Amino acid sequence: MYYENEIMVKSYNGDFINGSGTLIFDGKKYVGELKNGQFHGSGTMTTVHGIVTTGNWDYGKLIL
Repeated sequence: MYYENEIMVKSYNGDFINGSGTLIFDGKKYVGELKNGQFHGSGTMTTVHGIVTTGNWDYGKLIL
């Protein structure tokens, strides 16, 4: 499965279109809300190096 921005999804559990779930891809893990298949709403991104970013996302972009 490919994300709209061509990131290959390795593992996914949840409602892909609208809702929430866990997405593991490209060494990263996103847990949170999705809308139209993109990070949207409250969520947490963890990198392969263990850096954790929690916040609100707007169609794939972190809102600070």
